[in-house]
Amino acid sequence: MRNAASILKNILFEHEDISRQTLIRISGLDPRTVSRCMRTLAAKHLVAISRRNSGCGRPAEYYTLQMQNVRFVHFIVTKSEIYTVVSDVRRFPLFLDREEFSWNRSHPEKMTARLKQLALAALELPELKDAFVVAAGLGYMLNRIPPVNIRQRWVDALEMIFQCPCPVLSADTFLLSQYQVNSCLAGKMAGITYKDDIQCVALNDSVTDRNLQLKAEKVIADAGAKEMGFTNFICKFHPNTLKNLQDFPPGKYYNAVCMLAMNGDEPAEKLLRSYGNFLGGILVELAKTEAFDHLTLLHPRQMVSAGAMETFRAAFPELPLYMVNFSPNGFILAPAGYLIRGVREFEHGRRLNGYNRYYQPFSGKE
Repeated sequence: MRNAASILKNILFEHEDISRQTLIRISGLDPRTVSRCMRTLAAKHLVAISRRNSGCGRPAEYYTLQMQNVRFVHFIVTKSEIYTVVSDVRRFPLFLDREEFSWNRSHPEKMTARLKQLALAALELPELKDAFVVAAGLGYMLNRIPPVNIRQRWVDALEMIFQCPCPVLSADTFLLSQYQVNSCLAGKMAGITYKDDIQCVALNDSVTDRNLQLKAEKVIADAGAKEMGFTNFICKFHPNTLKNLQDFPPGKYYNAVCMLAMNGDEPAEKLLRSYGNFLGGILVELAKTEAFDHLTLLHPRQMVSAGAMETFRAAFPELPLYMVNFSPNGFILAPAGYLIRGVREFEHGRRLNGYNRYYQPFSGKE
């Protein structure tokens, strides 16, 4: 029943309005199963069932997607907080909540348990009472990517509760996808971020491409740059600067140097530009794979950007390289608004345009 419902929901979401006969033909499911699943979805306010007369024979049964009742639920996990966001089909957040919760790599089961509690609590929200969760997911903003088995536990926990596709992706993946669509960029894109260690995300026409990402990660690893976040960079290549940072813990070196540079400290400015040169070298190695149409450096400071661009342009003067920043709220709200692209791999622009007629205010019920 669950797999059948998932198949039917996907077809329904794509067609929006479809006859019972056509739905049976496309899904390949038994007519009784289709009818039973559609009645269940109708009881949950996702589907309106009607009968229409085509002029001959008995009226045909039709199923119409109730777009105003569609909801997306998204969680963002940071090292010290969990955000819960509910948005409607217009990608507009209807509910936002935050709670303190410290991510501990040594005890991932605590996160799994808390995530289950938050998911169950979300189902009791007024915003979901007469609505249907068509997609849910989790984005993480953590210093290191959680192991695959941990991320799979999160997926399983969410899918068990919401009964729908529930991807677990880095927040940067969602945000870069948003950037690619909003900037009308097509093709293969890779982005790297660098504060604590070098991490990358890769997309193909705004959809996560795992094979492309693995290729990018291998390039970074082969260059010996995976662990070369800012702290390790200065410890290895500029140890003489450490005496100027002795009042700061290693995890705060980047922010400390940025503050010094903003106040006109010339050695700090040179250090940031030097690190940008280093990152530009990584981007050059990625460009040499000839696999990417666009490359990005995520969340860079201006002096870091200048150094990265200087090194990259010397090797690849024509290949597009973008410096991409997002507002603080972008991490929390944008993923909820763009969650659907992590779930359904159809062409986003067409679906986005298709939603325009739902932009007028509505009460949530009809």
